[in-house]
Amino acid sequence: VLGASWYLISIERQTTCWKRECRREVTAVCYSSFLYCNTLNDSDRKAWANVTQVFDRCDPQTSKIFSYGIFADALSNQVVSTNFLEKYFYCLWWGLQQL
Repeated sequence: VLGASWYLISIERQTTCWKRECRREVTAVCYSSFLYCNTLNDSDRKAWANVTQVFDRCDPQTSKIFSYGIFADALSNQVVSTNFLEKYFYCLWWGLQQL
């Protein structure tokens, strides 16, 4: 349960940073819908993704404007982008470390 909670909060931290930086974006118009998976193939979203600073500012390995805390590890190690079994075992491993 602890590992699953850690995983979900990791995703929430990433989304929070993206939304915050999207609101601050001045070089390109950022719509919050651009941050969701269902717009990945949208031409406006692709054009925005090429000029935005949102993803660079929210990179957990280099971000100085947003603190990911203990959740940075899940994002830095690409846990959120792996298949289910890798996610499961990584979160289980993380949860066991916290005991």
